Amino acid sequence: MSESGQTLERIVGSVKKVSDIIAELAAGSREQLSGIELVNRAVTQLDQMTQQNAALVEEASAASKSMASRSQQMSGMLERYQLGNGEQGDTSSRGGVRRVA
Repeated sequence: MSESGQTLERIVGSVKKVSDIIAELAAGSREQLSGIELVNRAVTQLDQMTQQNAALVEEASAASKSMASRSQQMSGMLERYQLGNGEQGDTSSRGGVRRVA
């Protein structure tokens, strides 16, 4: 075989090696893309859950404020009544509760 034939064979072998390396790089890039897509989906789900939790916290806060307000109203209403032992003044038949004027 002539020297130019051997050189041509080396060139073809080198081109094949470069082609194999490029194929490996492409496969690695596809794997990285797949991993990045999974991470992106997970981050999106976390964001949705965070937004839902924030909405639930707002609802719980509003409900808590409402309950506090109603509790104050009930306390105000109950202040008009005095619990007795059933022996004092004008007690009702329901356990000695009487209305204070």
